[in-house]
Amino acid sequence: VFAHVLLTRPELLKGAPPELARLWRWHSIEEIEHKAVAYDVFMHAIAGLSPLRRWAFRRRAMVMTTLLFLKTIRVTALMLLKQDGITGLDARLRLWRWLWLKPGLYRLITRDYLAFYRPGFHPWQSDDRGLIHAAEAALAAA
Repeated sequence: VFAHVLLTRPELLKGAPPELARLWRWHSIEEIEHKAVAYDVFMHAIAGLSPLRRWAFRRRAMVMTTLLFLKTIRVTALMLLKQDGITGLDARLRLWRWLWLKPGLYRLITRDYLAFYRPGFHPWQSDDRGLIHAAEAALAAA
């Protein structure tokens, strides 16, 4: 979901050094291309459970993963900001605003993120092949 938003909202990389923006776009393409691999392996591993138990297991795993991911993003972002001399409460508030308000990366992914919790969900229900092709063409032209 982060990769999808990054490729559909180019303003998120506005002001980034061109090499870094290109790297993030390339990485987003790669993430989308294999977005279902871990999901499919996970679902295969719990295939012996009833559909209701698989759904419950998948929801619990997503909640735990989300909590770990949010903490990792916060800690890593603050560490990188510190390397650039940006520290303190102001740095934390600016990071929070960027993630939740403007541009609001977390807010922008909320709908697609919540889709994961639906029974019968699969990552490729959101078909991003056209997005991948457009992003690859843009990278090749750059």
